[in-house]
Amino acid sequence: MQRTRSLVSKKSTSKAYNISDNATVQKIRDQIVAKRLEIVGLEQNYTDLHPSVQRAQKELEQLQNSLDAEVRATVESNATTLNPTQSQLLSNRALAAVNLAVATASESALKNSRRRRKRSWYISG
Repeated sequence: MQRTRSLVSKKSTSKAYNISDNATVQKIRDQIVAKRLEIVGLEQNYTDLHPSVQRAQKELEQLQNSLDAEVRATVESNATTLNPTQSQLLSNRALAAVNLAVATASESALKNSRRRRKRSWYISG
């Protein structure tokens, strides 16, 4: 039993890793980061009610839905031997890992953007 759990654990870790390496997932993840940066920039000039902000937020939601669908499809295509509950758990775990990667990348991009703005402010000031 313990050996089976260990194998399942290694197998699910391997699949989660492959999902992160998936080119489509990476592309969507990069688009989400860019869209979040765009929204931050828009929110500096407009309220949440402005059409540009609303459009960007809707696009971000669509990108997130695309990412979720891609991760689920990848997990399902690699998890044919798992029962539905295991497959769902693996999908949820993979989604959490990908969403964490997106959040981390977004945070890093925002910090870099702020640093560049501060530098340009100090140079021009």
